Amino acid sequence: QMEQAWSGLAFSPKGDRIYVSNGAGYKGSDIQVFDRWDNSGWKEARVGYTLYGAVKDQTAVAWLGTSPDGALLYALNDSDQQLYILETRGGRAIARLRVGDHPRHRARCGGTHRT
Repeated sequence: QMEQAWSGLAFSPKGDRIYVSNGAGYKGSDIQVFDRWDNSGWKEARVGYTLYGAVKDQTAVAWLGTSPDGALLYALNDSDQQLYILETRGGRAIARLRVGDHPRHRARCGGTHRT
């Protein structure tokens, strides 16, 4: 059960995991993770993901996406104009890039990703 959500939602390429942003000012994790359970439903993962380096009261993930192989999760934070790149296994931060004022989505061109 989710207490609140924002506009970020992404499925893993295999369709066995869902990532959902928790919204601005949420005291828990910034992104919740749900795994498919026995092909009949979904269960929340034990731990969500946090955007390390983001100011908690300035976190509003406006978009989520995954890499084609499912290894990376991309999160656009509308409040601090940053794209966060996380590993999907455990949510470890890989990089943080400034992308401009109020990012909303990204476009993928070939093997590259653009915001």
